[in-house]
Amino acid sequence: MKQHPFKMRLLIYISLFLTMVLAILPWPKHIGAWQSVWLIIMVFYWSLNAPQIFSVGSAFIVGLLLDSLFGSPLGLHAIPLVMMCYILCKIAPHFRFFSHVQKLTLITLLTASYVLLITLLQNLLNIAISSIFAWLLVVVTTLAWWPISACFSGFIKK
Repeated sequence: MKQHPFKMRLLIYISLFLTMVLAILPWPKHIGAWQSVWLIIMVFYWSLNAPQIFSVGSAFIVGLLLDSLFGSPLGLHAIPLVMMCYILCKIAPHFRFFSHVQKLTLITLLTASYVLLITLLQNLLNIAISSIFAWLLVVVTTLAWWPISACFSGFIKK
């Protein structure tokens, strides 16, 4: 990270704010899976590329904000985000040496784990879920990872 820490923090806060706005915007039902993709990708991206700035505590706060925005029980999104962020912060020093296939596989597995944890927590809390859209999130996140990652990598290098 060549940027000044204040500029990096500002970029992180702005990107997370924009992804939260995208998460609460009303979306048509046929593209509803895109609703929370943006925030998951941003949390994954910043956990991998700025683990000294964005770590487990930041993911917990983002998860609590997401819970309050969606009106879900507190911790429903925060707990899985914290678990995924912890794994990513531990992998972060080695991530840049992974091949593209390994990176995409890791993001896919972590997104699937996130969806599985959310689904399990919703089942425990007797919250109605739509499993098709939940698992479509894994596919959409995997497809959206590379363009968004490349875009933010360009911002960081400047």
